[in-house]
Amino acid sequence: MSKNNCTLGLLTLSLLLTTGCAVTRVTGSDSKWRQVAYGNIGIIGEDHEVTLLAGSEVSKLSIMGEDIHVCVEEGAVVDKIEIVGEGNVVECPDGMPIEYSEIGEDNRIRHHSKKKK
Repeated sequence: MSKNNCTLGLLTLSLLLTTGCAVTRVTGSDSKWRQVAYGNIGIIGEDHEVTLLAGSEVSKLSIMGEDIHVCVEEGAVVDKIEIVGEGNVVECPDGMPIEYSEIGEDNRIRHHSKKKK
């Protein structure tokens, strides 16, 4: 990690901690996490697979790391997404209004439509 990226990461982490720490945290690497979640969610690390199940009501989803994949199921709500890192993907239902900000490269928000039975 370059000195600039490290400084940026520390600055961003400080900003996240001073403006509202996440209530639920997923940390480390290579984990799978599925549940109904409420409030603020923080995901830090790399190679996580996170699913926010229907019924979730998330005020802010904060992602800091690399190659993190988050799937927001139909019926879940996420108001704001903040991403710092590279290669992160968040999949949301079509039409879900989201406030979004990012620092880094190759981060994506994908919208998916309801699957037909």
